[in-house]
Amino acid sequence: ILLFGLLRFAFHTYQPYFDETVYDDLTPRFAWLSLGVLFAALNLVAASCSRLVPHLTRRLRYRVIFPFLPSALCISFLLMAALPSWAGVLLFFAHQVPFGLHWALVQSYVNDRVTTTARATALSILSLLGRVSFALWIPFAGSYEETHGTPSTYALIGFVGLTLTVIWCTPRLGARLMSHDQQPPVVPPEYNE
Repeated sequence: ILLFGLLRFAFHTYQPYFDETVYDDLTPRFAWLSLGVLFAALNLVAASCSRLVPHLTRRLRYRVIFPFLPSALCISFLLMAALPSWAGVLLFFAHQVPFGLHWALVQSYVNDRVTTTARATALSILSLLGRVSFALWIPFAGSYEETHGTPSTYALIGFVGLTLTVIWCTPRLGARLMSHDQQPPVVPPEYNE
């Protein structure tokens, strides 16, 4: 849910960040084309990353992969705040790794742990919770962005997201959240025939 919100925040603030940091460096009649080419390139990178999920899950446990994604994203947010220029725009490409891996990893994780009769419900609930949580906090981020600018908002979200990731990964809480790692899904008795 945290990663979903961070990814949506990044996606919804790419254009404002681009406008505030590098738009003036571009020839006005080609600025729209630059943004379009940039978004096309970002989608190509994300799509190629999603193919890596089977290889990653064979080599690493979910409890290693899941905390890495929001951490990497938040660190890139902090760098974007510190480098509001083309260097920050290039960090958009670093975001595409979690973008490409996120949903495929969630589906793989749920498929490994939930019976076929409940998978669609579990995935729908996860998607709904991510969207509702994003809808609850993005207005505050938007208000902050209006008064402080997009790079400052990236710093705030990066710091808050990294703090939440660290809290989530503390040994006691993280162990509780991810305790069923590498265990087969539970099958109700009526399906064991």
